[in-house]
Amino acid sequence: MFEIINKKAIWERVRSVLKTYRLKFICIFLLIVLSSVFSFILPQLTKRIMDDGFIARNFDAILVLSFSLFCVLVMRQAVEYMKESFRIDFKKKLIYNLYKIAFLHICKSEIKSLDKNRAEIINKLQMDINSISTLIDNTTLFTIGQIFNVIGGVIGLFMIHTKLALVVLFMIPVKYILIVYLSKKRESLTSEYINANTSFFKWFENTLAGIQEIKLFDLHNYKIEEFSPLMNKNVNVDKKIMLLSVYNSILDNFIIEILTIIIYLVSAVHLLKDELTVGSIFAFITYLIYVSAPISTIINFRYMLAGVIPSLYRYVDFLNKEEEPMGGEKIQRMDGYPIIEFKNVGFQYTDNKVVLDKLSFKVYLGEKVAIIGKNGTGKSTLIQLLLRFYLPACGAIEMYGKNINIYDLEELRGGFSVVSQNVYLFEGSIKSNIILNKEFVPALFTEVLQQANLFDLVEEYTVDYNVGYGGANLSGGQKQKIAIARALYSDHEIYIFDEITSNADIQTRSIYKKTIIKYLRDKTVLIITHDDDLLPFVDKIIKL
Repeated sequence: MFEIINKKAIWERVRSVLKTYRLKFICIFLLIVLSSVFSFILPQLTKRIMDDGFIARNFDAILVLSFSLFCVLVMRQAVEYMKESFRIDFKKKLIYNLYKIAFLHICKSEIKSLDKNRAEIINKLQMDINSISTLIDNTTLFTIGQIFNVIGGVIGLFMIHTKLALVVLFMIPVKYILIVYLSKKRESLTSEYINANTSFFKWFENTLAGIQEIKLFDLHNYKIEEFSPLMNKNVNVDKKIMLLSVYNSILDNFIIEILTIIIYLVSAVHLLKDELTVGSIFAFITYLIYVSAPISTIINFRYMLAGVIPSLYRYVDFLNKEEEPMGGEKIQRMDGYPIIEFKNVGFQYTDNKVVLDKLSFKVYLGEKVAIIGKNGTGKSTLIQLLLRFYLPACGAIEMYGKNINIYDLEELRGGFSVVSQNVYLFEGSIKSNIILNKEFVPALFTEVLQQANLFDLVEEYTVDYNVGYGGANLSGGQKQKIAIARALYSDHEIYIFDEITSNADIQTRSIYKKTIIKYLRDKTVLIITHDDDLLPFVDKIIKL
């Protein structure tokens, strides 16, 4: 299911994330030890209350020992509260960091790995991070604490009666064998569930993307037929995992109940022989609980971990996906060199389909260049290559005489103001989508509204109008105007306009022409277009 992953590297990455919380770990560990000490004391106090108080009919002893018992219980609960406070804070910060690490990786990832299945990526991350965070659930800390309870419990058992203690210890290998078997079964089922879940959400995303076609061609029943086997597989595997947990719980309780019956019978024999007191039996039963329940928890931790490991592997596998190279030289303007030069550039998306073949051209500072051609000839691909979202299969792209691959990627892209053919707007106001992370300059903002012919839209809705997710509350033409205003507001050295007149009316087209000719007269502009009316206003035409 996953690429071959170095398990040592996985746990190194886990440690690198967790080392930030070293102090919290130490505090939680000390609180666990302190809680275990209190737990060890409680049965001893119970034994003395029974033997020195009730059996001896000594009310003063009962009073003093009961008060001591109350104090220990209060202190133990206070420690438990402090431990849980640390744990909850730790878990929430861990979830925050796992999402942050994933988001930073996404920001640095190659765009070709993100163009498809975005909903699937989000679903996988949510599922995996929720699963990984269960490592910091109360169960995990409880398991660690139970190790100390087992140690104290075993000591207490042997202090009371050696033979009975050996009977209790006999159950450990029996339970271990059962848990190992169930853990392997669960790990296998969890991997199967992850695969089934991934397939379902991939299908679901693809179906939602084509919802209009489903309605137009009446594909509802057809899609339901596809839905049923995918969802049934998901549900059936999840059902098997749940039933496995039920089997585990039933077997665990059955072993403890059988052991308790044996202890009652053997204890009764020793009580009749005056080898045990009533208080000792009560204390022994308490220590038995301290040992049997924790042993179940500790051994079951492997069972719980079996459900986390596949998610941990997949999360790390996601982080291991190739990132864009960072760092590089600063861009320096060189007189006499073209600002952009393509030298015999070739590119293909698949092995069979060549998009660009030995493309060569030069663009000098301040030139206005139109890129024309039929659909599928690589006009938009050319821009993707220039922005280093993709790499050429052959040839070189240069800026000021140097290959763009040697330049710092953020600085390279920071030199372009781009209006894509498929405009994307973030959910938020018109204003926030124009200025983005830039400082608000009122005069510049007003100017770009004019150049993008946005005044009518702003007067109708105001600049604080929420455009909706992806600009859903606006038309295609309105979104394009905001994208043009955004590009102009960023004020970079090179402008790229991809089909900016495709959704524009006659008046808006006229304004865009003036913007390119006058407002951007000192800028370098690349225009991908099918609009022949723009061609007389450019310095150069590149036909693909």
